[in-house]
Amino acid sequence: MAYGFNYDILVTTEEPVDYKTFVGEKMLSILNGGVLSEAGIKMIYRKDDKRFDLQISPIGGLPKQFVVHLNIHYDINKIEDFTLIQSQFVQEYSEIQKIINQLEK
Repeated sequence: MAYGFNYDILVTTEEPVDYKTFVGEKMLSILNGGVLSEAGIKMIYRKDDKRFDLQISPIGGLPKQFVVHLNIHYDINKIEDFTLIQSQFVQEYSEIQKIINQLEK
């Protein structure tokens, strides 16, 4: 058995997004003199016995906005306390807030 939470946040920036932030040097070298129009990422990682699926996606034609999607997945044998799930949902929201704050630096 497993469960998880999905968060989708539309981020609006004051300046156009620099998509190079989301792309490594090797990928940028593929451009070979071309111009990067948009880019995003998908990153899966584990932390604190949870699986995180982070996706950052551009919104076509809107250079000052992008979507941050985060799925936090718990592997468990049995749900014993449903009130715990509610508090985890609220608590885990802080994770996507931290991610967005780091992107704004």
